[in-house]
Amino acid sequence: MSNDPRAAVPSIALLLGDLEVSDATRGIGREESAELLREVVEDLRAAILTRANIDTSDIGRLREQLLDEARGRIVLAAAIARGGVSRRVINATGVVLHTNLGRSPLGEDARGAIADVAAGYSATEIDLESGRRGRRGEGLERLLRLATGAEAALVVNNNAAAVLLVVSAFARGGEVIVNRGELVEIGGSFRIPDVMGWGGARLREVGTTNRTHLSDYEATIGPETAAIMVVHPSNYRISGFTRCPELPELAALARKNDILLIEDQGSGYIVDPREIGLPERRSVRQSLEAGAHLVTFSGDKILGGPQAGVLVGDTKRIDALRGDPLARAIRIDRFTIAALEATLRSYVEERWRDLPVPRMLASTPIELASRAHALSARIVDRLGGDTREQVDTIEGDSRVGGGAFPEAPLPTTLVRIRPVGIATHKLAQSMRLRPLPIIARVSDDAVLLDPRTIARSEEGAIVDGVGECVDRSR
Repeated sequence: MSNDPRAAVPSIALLLGDLEVSDATRGIGREESAELLREVVEDLRAAILTRANIDTSDIGRLREQLLDEARGRIVLAAAIARGGVSRRVINATGVVLHTNLGRSPLGEDARGAIADVAAGYSATEIDLESGRRGRRGEGLERLLRLATGAEAALVVNNNAAAVLLVVSAFARGGEVIVNRGELVEIGGSFRIPDVMGWGGARLREVGTTNRTHLSDYEATIGPETAAIMVVHPSNYRISGFTRCPELPELAALARKNDILLIEDQGSGYIVDPREIGLPERRSVRQSLEAGAHLVTFSGDKILGGPQAGVLVGDTKRIDALRGDPLARAIRIDRFTIAALEATLRSYVEERWRDLPVPRMLASTPIELASRAHALSARIVDRLGGDTREQVDTIEGDSRVGGGAFPEAPLPTTLVRIRPVGIATHKLAQSMRLRPLPIIARVSDDAVLLDPRTIARSEEGAIVDGVGECVDRSR
């Protein structure tokens, strides 16, 4: 008899005839079920080779163990497949701009605008007055001019695409100067040097990690220099003995040498972040006033809109970008246009405080403590009052997320659930696999819920979800 533990992994035929597997995959299409079983069997065969000290002396017992494990994997995979991978979830992590959860939740107007254009056709590229073909995103551009003071604007599908478009259009074959301390890597191993390469430009580093002077830029400018780029530091900060030139200094240097000054602002601040309790940052309007020719930023970060890459600047350069063939490849669709228009209108009409992201960020510690205590009491009541599970509240921190303000934790109060009879990670997993998934933190053998990112309308679903998951474990 073979001592290879893979021989004990259940076959697809065996799983197809298993009642528990049949129940788990009911309602899933035949082809999808077969693919799911194949993936589970292949993953189990690969996983078993990494396990040490597997006892193959009793192959029958090992087969039963692996069959139970396969059943558990299939139940989880089927639950995910049945609900769909991309669906609404409740974010109870306290990370406001959670990249894995789609970053910014949209405001009511933006959601309504998407539903409106999804109901039929939309005026995406038509001039309603003349009946002729119009320009995609023209309404967006008007709102961006009003919100930022820019002469012109263009929107593409994300900020990385916006930076790539600028580099490709204005620096291909030339050099772009970037401060060494700004050569960032963000989530997914996305690096500024890579963007330069994809855009056909050569990167020229200046200065040192912590200190760069204007003279470093002056010494680096040569006949091949096309642009200076200032890059937001994303999710890290260099503090202490630091120095870099101010944007007006770089603008004067760029004008003197007839080269482009580009700022990748990342989050993009239309209003002063201090109005929602965050540290001071230069706004998009201030960057343009300081002399930046082009500023790029994300639509789904602090702005609170859909995923988009926004470019603002002077008319001549924006028109050149609009006519670049790459711009068509990375253009936005009608749903993004509708959602971003609605979001920007909130800023132009000074109603931006009603958007979910600013509202969450501006939540006060007193308000969050009150909500946490009330939510904790409701969960205790749902679990039966004198529950075995320990449910209480503790002080903690929320995060802005999305690479913004990593140095600025936001004080909050967390609901802490320490389960009995089920491992903490299993409770968290069970909460994630509900029809309306609840995504929580797990820390110090407890499930943590942060009211900052939980809408008041979602609190009932939190109470019911935790209750049902704990009930199943008893």
